[in-house]
Amino acid sequence: MAIRSLVRLRAAVVLVAALAVAAPLAACADGRPAPEDNAPTAAQRRDLSVAEDLLVGRCMRALGFEYHHVTAGSALADDRDFPYGIDDRDWAAKHGLGAGIRAAVEERTGAGNPNRVYVGGLYPERRQAYTVAMYGRSERVLSVTVPTGDVVSMSADGCLADAQTHLYGDVTRWFPASAITNNVAGAVQPAVLTDARYKAVASDWAACMAGRGHDFADPVDLRARFQPRSPDEERAVATAEADCVLRTGLADTGRRLDAELGTPVRAKYAADIRACHRFQAAALPRAAELISTAPGTEASD
Repeated sequence: MAIRSLVRLRAAVVLVAALAVAAPLAACADGRPAPEDNAPTAAQRRDLSVAEDLLVGRCMRALGFEYHHVTAGSALADDRDFPYGIDDRDWAAKHGLGAGIRAAVEERTGAGNPNRVYVGGLYPERRQAYTVAMYGRSERVLSVTVPTGDVVSMSADGCLADAQTHLYGDVTRWFPASAITNNVAGAVQPAVLTDARYKAVASDWAACMAGRGHDFADPVDLRARFQPRSPDEERAVATAEADCVLRTGLADTGRRLDAELGTPVRAKYAADIRACHRFQAAALPRAAELISTAPGTEASD
């Protein structure tokens, strides 16, 4: 499992459209430590997600439902993915393990989300109609087996599919390519974390942390058991993690093993990864146009 700064441990990623909440960074990220030149940046992925959500809203309102464009906004601007331990001391000193970022995202997309409030107030029949309008019917399902071995599915109709069709083109080609690409990391990173070479360096990291008064086997264990009593305590532990990661070379070891163990996986799915990135590159101008004409919405820097 990888280590997300949002205090989540990444297992196999299953593409699920969260109810009426845009999902930044969900589009075509293969998890490699050094992305290909043609891979979109995190800011570009956020713009694609925003544009998709705008299109979903347009579709839902045309069908007679309320829909509010709500994203995590700037809360994700500083979010980082540290799959093998935090190796940016300045980031750790500022954000700790990312609990503040997670709280900001939750404030925008959690129980107070106006779309969740709206759906919760609908009569059951109308709520069912909303779900079908958003996610489509079960008669036209697209399915693909992703690198983790899971089967990921979505309907080929409904407003979510309609939005992706407008943004990317043929959803029957876009969906498998994006689902496969998004799940490459879920296939590679667990292999790295259980590799004897990574675990050997993780033991050195644990010894370093023990010298600072922290008893954790590795960064995953830290996130599983650490319960900060204050932001200052969280930042202190995160800074210690970063110092020990940098001292022992844990993240560097993880990246080397990721390249080694991930090469055959990424080679197997290279055509899908390239296709996903091509779809995204072609969609970026459409996303920019949508965002520029949407009130109160700005493209990422």
